[in-house]
Amino acid sequence: NGAKIWDLNINSIISPIISGNTIFTINKDNYLILIDRDTGQIIYSKNIHLLIKKDFKKSFQRKINKINYIYLIDSKLLLISDNSYFVELNIKNIVNINSIKKNPFNINSDIVFLENEMIFVDNSKRIYKVN
Repeated sequence: NGAKIWDLNINSIISPIISGNTIFTINKDNYLILIDRDTGQIIYSKNIHLLIKKDFKKSFQRKINKINYIYLIDSKLLLISDNSYFVELNIKNIVNINSIKKNPFNINSDIVFLENEMIFVDNSKRIYKVN
C-alpha cells in the first residue's frame, strides 16, 4: 500500500547491498553498518579503522581513506578504498578482517566478478583482470 515501514538516517556514502535479511553499508565516518532488512534495527556497527587496528595491531587509518566500493562474495565483504586498498572481512559468525592489500591501480569503474577474477577499468582507462 506504499506505507513507510522504517527509515534510518545513517549518511551512507555508497549504495547498500542486501543478502538475505541483512543490509550492508558504510557511512561517511567509515563505519560498517549491518541492518535488519525487516525491522530497520542496526545489527552491527563498527569503525573500519578500529577493526583493522584490532585484527592487525597497527594503524592503517592514515593509509586507508574513504571506502568507495563494497561487495559481498560468499560470507566475505570486500571493501575497496579510494586509494586502492582492498580490505577483506569475514562476516560468517563474527566480523573480522581477513586481509588488507594495497593494489597499484586506482579503480574508476564498477567491478565485474567472474569466478575468482575481477575485471575493471582504472583511472588511465586501462582494463584490468585480477584474481
